[in-house]
Amino acid sequence: MVIRLFEEDDAYQVAELSNKNSKFFKYSKVSPAFLIKFCDSLGFRMFVLEMDGKIGGFCGLHFENPAMAELGPICVDHKYRHMGLAYELVNKVTAYAQKRRIAAMMTKCKSFNMPAINLFKKLGFKEQERHSSDKGQETVVLVKVLVNNLTQN
Repeated sequence: MVIRLFEEDDAYQVAELSNKNSKFFKYSKVSPAFLIKFCDSLGFRMFVLEMDGKIGGFCGLHFENPAMAELGPICVDHKYRHMGLAYELVNKVTAYAQKRRIAAMMTKCKSFNMPAINLFKKLGFKEQERHSSDKGQETVVLVKVLVNNLTQN
């Protein structure tokens, strides 16, 4: 298992995995071209979980705002679930955010996605709020404080 930054050659496999799990994401269908363009933006990084040469998961980080980065999307292929890999992915992305002196991270989960909500709570995220989307689905917002940039040099 290797967790590394997204490369252009990963786009097809990441899009396929994302589209198979679209009920959990904001965008119901993404293309490889969309991913390549999105991952090329300055305020976003995508990490991939590589298992035996194939993409088994991914996790994104929007960090345009140094006070609060947004974690997601995150996904692990069904065949690799319950192996602690999502935990490893989030820890890798958290370490990346901490090196960039991001003060806190937030993530959003659909309220029916209890495995994800439980994972984030296990990783130290606290539920901040719940709200309904324009599609009527309840979203849970979770936040984790990483560093206090105001007190550090």
